Amino acid sequence: MNLTQLNSQKEALREMLRQLETIPVKCTTCKHCHGKTCLKYMSDPPEEVRSQGCEAWEFDGVPF
Repeated sequence: MNLTQLNSQKEALREMLRQLETIPVKCTTCKHCHGKTCLKYMSDPPEEVRSQGCEAWEFDGVPF
């Protein structure tokens, strides 16, 4: 790998990280969420969990 390749890879990784940082980690972006109901736990999570997600949060790649 030369310097140009290294710099190119570093910039590509920075861009990927910028994109990942824009994904909001909360119930509305979780694949288990259907409306206000969590299908994994079959319940309506409290607001503090809804706004920040939980350990079971999984992103399906669709940002809405």
